[in-house]
Amino acid sequence: MEASSRQDPLILLCEDDDGNTVRMTVTEMLNAGRGFVRVVGGSSLKDLDRLLTAYHDQALHAADGGADDG
Repeated sequence: MEASSRQDPLILLCEDDDGNTVRMTVTEMLNAGRGFVRVVGGSSLKDLDRLLTAYHDQALHAADGGADDG
């Protein structure tokens, strides 16, 4: 039962501005500012939620024209 509830961290394939790719966790990707390519492993819904929240916030910021008026 414990093993079935365990969720492994998401492993993402990410790239930098030069197109170099590397596997990283969601936290590593967000801290490094790398671009998301795809999920290559893991099953953590918490990590998926963090990834989607980060892109949601980024989209809202872009829709506001990048303004910081809250």
